Amino acid sequence: MKDLKKTPKQSVVVKNKVHKRDSLNSEFDLCLFANSLEAQGAPLLAGFGDIGITPIITTNSIIEKLDLKQIGFLTCHKLPPTAVVSGGQARHSIRIYGDQRLIIVMSDSKVSKECTPALLVET
Repeated sequence: MKDLKKTPKQSVVVKNKVHKRDSLNSEFDLCLFANSLEAQGAPLLAGFGDIGITPIITTNSIIEKLDLKQIGFLTCHKLPPTAVVSGGQARHSIRIYGDQRLIIVMSDSKVSKECTPALLVET
């Protein structure tokens, strides 16, 4: 039997320093990490799986190719709480990635049509 006391513990939890946590509108809450400051002014690309998995595959590919870091996440009051497990780590289902070149808002789960208009925010 393997001695568990001798096995080194490996942490898969990544802690990001929260820069801003705010209500985006009546349906969405926004949490931005400290590294989100470098993405200010970058163009925005949204990839939501409402028409199939193509937007999810496309945004994941861009995130990997550009080596974009997660800079925040969104939570929706009307959606059930969900998480995606990737590499042994639980992640929010609506995540924000980016840097000075590009910001990507992507969701691994379907965002209901009632919530979609609330994502349009005037600046």
